[in-house]
Amino acid sequence: MSGDDPEGYVDPFTGERRAAPPPLPAPRYTVEDIDRALSQVPRFEQRLFVLHRIDGLSYVEIAEQNGISVRRVEKAIARALTLTRRTLMKMGKWD
Repeated sequence: MSGDDPEGYVDPFTGERRAAPPPLPAPRYTVEDIDRALSQVPRFEQRLFVLHRIDGLSYVEIAEQNGISVRRVEKAIARALTLTRRTLMKMGKWD
């Protein structure tokens, strides 16, 4: 079984042959659009978002590094994602 089979795949639970899902549409936003949207996020959330998504630090590592709780890191990154998505929506780059 190959995950790249355009004809479909075999369901590992039932053994049935399934049709391949439709391809995902290409994103309408660019890296520059994301940078512009992320620049609208408050600096604290922005910094934690970059530490996690770009630098690859875990929530625990970020919390320890910044002397805050893991829950605070979770909330900050969630807020950064929400604000970035809303800005991309306003720019007409997100459905």
